[in-house]
Amino acid sequence: MAGDDELAALACITAGERSLQIFAREEAHRLAERGLTHLDGLSDGEQKVRFQIKLLVIKVHAAHRHGDEVPELVNHLREAADTAMTLGLHNEAVSALYAQSWLHYLSHDTRGASQTSLKAEEASRKADQITRCHQIANTGFCLLDVEQQISRALEMIDEAETIAKTLDVDFVELECARANAVRWKGDLDRAHVHMSRALELVRLREEHWREVECLIWLATINLERQQLPSVEQYCDEIDEIVGRLDHALSPVSAAFRVLAQFSARRKDLSQVLDQALTSLRDFDDKAHLAYVLNFVAHDALALGQYGRACTAATEALTAARAMLRTTEIVVATSILARAECADGDRAAATARIQALASECDFETLSARARANLERAAHEIGFVVERPATRQAVHVQQSS
Repeated sequence: MAGDDELAALACITAGERSLQIFAREEAHRLAERGLTHLDGLSDGEQKVRFQIKLLVIKVHAAHRHGDEVPELVNHLREAADTAMTLGLHNEAVSALYAQSWLHYLSHDTRGASQTSLKAEEASRKADQITRCHQIANTGFCLLDVEQQISRALEMIDEAETIAKTLDVDFVELECARANAVRWKGDLDRAHVHMSRALELVRLREEHWREVECLIWLATINLERQQLPSVEQYCDEIDEIVGRLDHALSPVSAAFRVLAQFSARRKDLSQVLDQALTSLRDFDDKAHLAYVLNFVAHDALALGQYGRACTAATEALTAARAMLRTTEIVVATSILARAECADGDRAAATARIQALASECDFETLSARARANLERAAHEIGFVVERPATRQAVHVQQSS
């Protein structure tokens, strides 16, 4: 009211960040918008860019449904990052690019998410060591999550760990990256330890959107560990936070809860499962849809329900291909081959596995993908070769 635009913008940033912590999402969004209008009263320069990026980041995490707002926010963040780099504000540029990557991820644009995260990593090379360490971990995590440039992702996470040891620091992004890396390699127990630590740290920071992310990963890891009661507990926590955030987040908890109950064979949950799958389809969360459908297909295969297994795995394969998720592609294809072989069509199963094998880079497959491929090959009567000089998977008929 006194006409001090710089002070007003700073007040909006402080109040907006606090509003996010106390679930006052609408207030945070309003404060971000208000703060941005005060920037018109500031002269161009470093302070204006710093404030702009902080306010845009608040807006990203405060938005109810990003939808139509995404292209505008992405453009503003890209422009702010470019300006920040021109002014030598490398930490701020990294922050803007990271927020842009997160928007792409929420919009199911995995290519956009990985490309922008790589730009953030590049920008971090001129930032301070703490920012650099955070972003290397973030980018490594992102690349693993969307299954692109796997070797580079694992190298980044190793580099982040090295820098963190030198600086004697521990933080959410690093623990998340560590968890994803060891899960990729098949060590689910260590993955659970690291992600649990990430959850502890994020709760200290009161970043509720990331808290939900950690809980989803913990539910995923414990599904794979067959720790079913804790999966339901994590889903309850997700629902409680999402209800307070009122965010447009994937309805994945409902699907994970029913998978845990389904695995425990408590009762006929087919109707509840169908509802959960429909919700994932309606939300267009193809990545989680493929993951859940592969669990359903695997369960049906174990029960000898080959038609049901093929139906679920076929839809999983379509969704996984749309999202370029190699692990789910391999899992779905392996289940289809096993179902065909068990149902008497060994020729079709053999052709399917051979086609899959010719496409795979075995060295960069996740442990879960490798295990499924090897099991399918074994059941069909093939053995998987892993020549040191070749990356592709090859199969030979066993004698």
